Amino acid sequence: MRIRHRSTAVFVAAHFFTSVGFGLYSTGTVIYFNRVVGLSPSQVGIGLSVSGLLWILLAVPVGRLVDRIGPREAAVVAGLAQALALALAGQARSFETYLVVITAVGFLEQTAIIAGNALLVGVVTKDDQVPVLALLRSVFNVGLTVGVLLTGLAVAADSPTGYRWLFLGSAAAAAAAATVTTVQPRVAGTPADGRGPWSALADLPYVSLAVVGGLVTVHDVILGVGLPLWIISSTQAPAAVAAWVVGLNTVLVVALQVPASRLAVTVDGARRLQRRACVAVALACVVFGLTRGPTAGPATALLVLGVVVLTAGELWSSAANWRLRFAFADPAAQGQYAGVFSLGIALRGVVGPVLVATLIGDLRSIGWIVLALFFALTFLLVNPVVATAGRRLRNA
Repeated sequence: MRIRHRSTAVFVAAHFFTSVGFGLYSTGTVIYFNRVVGLSPSQVGIGLSVSGLLWILLAVPVGRLVDRIGPREAAVVAGLAQALALALAGQARSFETYLVVITAVGFLEQTAIIAGNALLVGVVTKDDQVPVLALLRSVFNVGLTVGVLLTGLAVAADSPTGYRWLFLGSAAAAAAAATVTTVQPRVAGTPADGRGPWSALADLPYVSLAVVGGLVTVHDVILGVGLPLWIISSTQAPAAVAAWVVGLNTVLVVALQVPASRLAVTVDGARRLQRRACVAVALACVVFGLTRGPTAGPATALLVLGVVVLTAGELWSSAANWRLRFAFADPAAQGQYAGVFSLGIALRGVVGPVLVATLIGDLRSIGWIVLALFFALTFLLVNPVVATAGRRLRNA
């Protein structure tokens, strides 16, 4: 896609910095707090869960605050505060300080995302919003790969100093993204209108849209949690395949997200794309379930096929969610509605890992069939949920 104006170029630069920082931070954090600080895996997991649960409670009020002060200002402040929190994270020496910094970093990261989305709506034309988001997602995957590769050097050195440099590098990246964002045009905040901080939650059709959008994105949990566990414990494929398929997914997203987004130009196109995504992910689950018995070669081939199909579902669901999220949001409360939509993704993060790991770990191949049925059910929900949201918009 051709970059049409300076704002898009600024979004690309900020997104690249953000993604490099995320790659440095997300991979190295767990290892650092486990090996250097001495926290148990369960303590690390508790911190991440607390961070996610806090965001579920605060997402909508934070979105309302973004609407009040303006998305550019909110994105810059959140980014700079996140940089400070990341710099301090490398100094944590106990579970209590870890809990504080990990919660602060997660909260500020999500705040910056909501503000960035609201800013994009304010400075990018409606027809260009989904294509620009597709471009940014491709850029994010490139930056994430750079960050993960750099993290690999620190992990290989396995020294406290090396791990702390990851936090400083991530802090520098967050500060760079915030600094770049300052040159974006200012989008005026919306004045208080008497609505409460939770008013967007009263828009039940939109809440339903967010929940269904989050259910479809359980494919991320399958790729990041379920599939690696399955490959190592239940197939004869080489263990390295667990990493290779993630790399394949990244390459496909970088190459194909922009073309895939063209299918979500309209709300009706996004609706069809969401249903197509459900079918693709369900088929991928069936393919993964077939990999338990074959020898290494055929199992690897089936895993590659399954990841290609799963990635198609990921590409389609991302594009569909972008169009549906913006199309049905109140234009005067983009931040608050972005907060509501983020709840669907947050619920995915809380429920998805338990659902996927339990089904695959306990039921084996049958668990994959159950997951396929889960996406078939989601397929059936898409049409009525989108239709109800459309009626609410027409009657507003």
